[in-house]
Amino acid sequence: MRVRALNGISPGSARATAQGTPQIGSTAAAAKACASAPIHHWRFDAASGNTVTDAGTAGDNGTIVGASRIAQGRLGGALRFDGDGDWVQIGADPLPATGCGWTTGLWVNSTAANAWTTLFAPATRNGWQLRLAQDAKVGIANVGTADYTFEHTVTVRSWEYLTFVGNGTNTALYVNGSLIGTINQMFALPLDRFGATDQGSTSSINATVDDVRVYARAMTATQVTALYNVVNTS
Repeated sequence: MRVRALNGISPGSARATAQGTPQIGSTAAAAKACASAPIHHWRFDAASGNTVTDAGTAGDNGTIVGASRIAQGRLGGALRFDGDGDWVQIGADPLPATGCGWTTGLWVNSTAANAWTTLFAPATRNGWQLRLAQDAKVGIANVGTADYTFEHTVTVRSWEYLTFVGNGTNTALYVNGSLIGTINQMFALPLDRFGATDQGSTSSINATVDDVRVYARAMTATQVTALYNVVNTS
């Protein structure tokens, strides 16, 4: 079953206000009681080696499989995924959408508009994923069950900062700090691996990625903009 969001907002989903703030339930109130620091923060700044250090509070270091380091990404070093079986194995627990929810932000420079490539994937192929969908549109999918796309196409060979926010009601996408749309679907953020599904055998991304952050709270629109201002340095 394929479900496509209309203007980034699926039927029945919560719409943005005139000020661009998604109505995502009690997110603002919940965020006050949730940890503010990132639970995961993979900078990819090391000059060599196959370990990516997690500077977040969880300390879940990842292992590079196939991807190569480059010295100059968006913020220092970065990882280059060539679309042919590259990924980072993390093995961290998924973050539930209920309760505090979750937020993840990352710099992406897509090399090619390949269809159905994976950003965050679960331990098994079946399950919710964050993806670059057909025609380089950003989306979410549960393999064999449903998939959704936001009305945003990643610009090839250009850095963009993607921020996803999930809570107990829906999932929102921001690009460079601005709200793109909201999809009426909740899911736990998968953190087993980054860059591919099935141990890298399918859906490998073709992009350079930098400064991946994960928060165990659903940020408000104001907080997402503030995060973008922090990472948008020259």
